[in-house]
Amino acid sequence: MTIGEDKLEVIMDYAICMDWVVAFDGKSKGNQHLHRVNKIVEYLADVEYARHDICVAGGWLHDLGLINGNKGHCFAGIEPAKEYLTEIGVDPEDIEMVTHCIEAHDGEVEAKTPEAKVVHDADTVDKMGPFGFVRHVWKISLIEDLEPEELVQDVSEHLANRHSKLYFSSSADLIKDFVQVLASFLEDKESAGRVAEIVSRGAKEGVPSEKVAESLFGDPALDEDFCESIRKHMSVDYLP
Repeated sequence: MTIGEDKLEVIMDYAICMDWVVAFDGKSKGNQHLHRVNKIVEYLADVEYARHDICVAGGWLHDLGLINGNKGHCFAGIEPAKEYLTEIGVDPEDIEMVTHCIEAHDGEVEAKTPEAKVVHDADTVDKMGPFGFVRHVWKISLIEDLEPEELVQDVSEHLANRHSKLYFSSSADLIKDFVQVLASFLEDKESAGRVAEIVSRGAKEGVPSEKVAESLFGDPALDEDFCESIRKHMSVDYLP
């Protein structure tokens, strides 16, 4: 059996509602992470010969656990997803495949299926580069009260760790330019700390991460490659 397009549509609507209204108390309403991830999912599913429907369902639902907070959200999303997918009539074997995508998306559990590897890599791809830096600083700022230098250090280490766990060379190829631009940006510790401070302040004021990123475009102190990288990332123009 496969998960039909009608069910994938309601899964999408449910996932977006949970992400925009419930997660982070609605502070991330309007963010396009799930939309971007699923565009990457569709590309990688084709390239890596994974089941399209499982990848798409997993892509929409991978962050469902954020409704209960960030810590352990890859595990916290399993039961709500099972309940919801059962309620809409998804086959039990397909539910197991989708929930494995959820639990493995953050790299804490090894992905054992092509579909889980696709969702893991799609989520990681959307976390890389300058835009990934902005998004993760934004996210951490809602969870912990860190100084800008600490934010830069923590986020840099997190992104490097996620990048090292990519399963597919096709995924790494997508973001090699983003990774290089971020590495160059991070060499200027003062500039990186200033951007982290701007992003952190925006997060605490309830400004969505995309809007915070866009506010950086007019900053004359930032390299043009940095801002252009964010534009490409947000529009997913880098996909073949």
